[in-house]
Amino acid sequence: MKLSKIEGQDAVRKMSQFRLVCTMASVLLVWFIVALDRLIIATAIPAITDEFNSLADIGWYGSAYLLTSTAFLMLYCKVYSLFSIKTSFLAAVVLFSGGSALCAASKTSAVFIFGRMVSGLGSAGIGMGAQVMMVHAVPITHLPHYMGAAGAVFAIASVVGPVVGGALTTYASWRWCFWINLPVAAVCIVAIWYLFENPPMPSDKMKLKDKIAKFDVWGNVVLAPACVCLVLALQWGGIKYPWNDGRVIVLLIVAAALFVVFLLIQVRWPEKATISPTVFKQRSVFFGFLSQFFISGSQTLFVFYLPIWFQVVQGVSAVDSGTRILPLLGGLVTATTISGFMVNKVSYYLAPMALGAVFMSVGAGLLTTLNIHTPTSAWIGYQVLYGWGTGLVVQAPMLAAKACLPKTDVSIGLGLMRLSASLGGLALLAPAAAILNGRLLSRLSHVLPGSSGATLASTGITDILAALPPQQKPIVIDAYNESIRETFFLGLASTLLVFVGPLGMEWVDMKVKIREEQEAERASADAEAVPYEKRNQEGREFASDNMESIEERDVDDDEPSAPLLTREHRYSEEEMRVHQSPRS
Repeated sequence: MKLSKIEGQDAVRKMSQFRLVCTMASVLLVWFIVALDRLIIATAIPAITDEFNSLADIGWYGSAYLLTSTAFLMLYCKVYSLFSIKTSFLAAVVLFSGGSALCAASKTSAVFIFGRMVSGLGSAGIGMGAQVMMVHAVPITHLPHYMGAAGAVFAIASVVGPVVGGALTTYASWRWCFWINLPVAAVCIVAIWYLFENPPMPSDKMKLKDKIAKFDVWGNVVLAPACVCLVLALQWGGIKYPWNDGRVIVLLIVAAALFVVFLLIQVRWPEKATISPTVFKQRSVFFGFLSQFFISGSQTLFVFYLPIWFQVVQGVSAVDSGTRILPLLGGLVTATTISGFMVNKVSYYLAPMALGAVFMSVGAGLLTTLNIHTPTSAWIGYQVLYGWGTGLVVQAPMLAAKACLPKTDVSIGLGLMRLSASLGGLALLAPAAAILNGRLLSRLSHVLPGSSGATLASTGITDILAALPPQQKPIVIDAYNESIRETFFLGLASTLLVFVGPLGMEWVDMKVKIREEQEAERASADAEAVPYEKRNQEGREFASDNMESIEERDVDDDEPSAPLLTREHRYSEEEMRVHQSPRS
């Protein structure tokens, strides 16, 4: 692997195409098992609760993973900017694998939850590190393609996760949902260890104690519990507890107060800041953060509630409902891949984002019209349109962090985008659940006289339908359809706000960025191509010129010339050492 650099420009790392593909394939394979781990547990939870007799812990099986993966995300940004990228990434893979092993071997619910927390901690570093490795290893001309591949891998894992989890739980054991991560991770660790070389970092010459001193200790001490309080409030509000419940209110107040303290710390000590105010104030990063929040929120809402609509309104099974959202996910995967080619073609990454925001908004608007009589061709088309739009917009915030920030700050920019995506999904699911539950209970109370809200809330919708006489079922199904449609309006609103991205972010010409990196490579290559003889001759001429100036000085006739000869000899030796020194 070569490193080329000229003053004032970023370093550009070059490796053979085969080595690059193998390295990125290993990184994406790790990313795949992490993405798979998010949803593979969904179909295994009933079996897990049966074995541990732990129905009361069911909420923690998902939340524990989410808490640590969100709370420690920004800490990894600092880790990747100060320490070896390869070592940090592999350490995160080891953490994730260790958490998977704990889950697979757990004998109690508490150990299982702890294993999920460890896995979440590792997943935060893997997601962050995968993007940092791409930025440093992949030429900017190919970066959109690899980022598109990462998005496609994530979408594919989201599709097959519940299916794989259900199959392993049914035909083997739920524990295999976690055992399968270990051999895959082991192979990838070996491959990345031998294939990937660390890029030079400004922190390479720093001592360990100086690196540790660079950490924003107080900022992270405040940020982690702030994220935990916010995640718990969004997980519980409107679902486990009412929004006006004291526990939810206290969590929100504490989270808000801690975030304010965190921001004050970042402003007061910017040299150690976890989130540098300079980075966040950068125009493209700020608006990219906002657009990523709304992209993730909208996508999470529709992917979560469309299967529910299929199961209740169309009466299909859980497995069939999963296959019926394939048009959305298929469109997302296809468009994510194509968007990379579009960026290279039109040069501006915001061009596909603007087009995607239009498709996404139209698709979301059409999904709000779903009803009992919607034909198959319609709901397939609506999903494809929405999926295409999502695939076209999802890369732009990440590319903005690469294009608009120096490489020393890229990890922070990418971390902000990932944090925004995590918070966006959480922030919309909570109010969506509140809308669905509130509107559904209100409608069912009218169509099912004598039924209290508490009774309906504690009863599954399929149980309600099974207990109803045939003449009342269409009324209840219609009530459910209308309630889900109102939930979809929240997704539509979030989709429309995605336009803050193309409206606020900078329209950076990627061809200019590519040209700058290519010029840097050529300039460095030309400098290295200067023949040794020419450089040696230049050294002799320089020494000769200096000797002539020395001989012009007035000296006594009887003064020995040895000092001059010695000086000449010494000067030439020094010049020879300079010009004969090995090139890096």
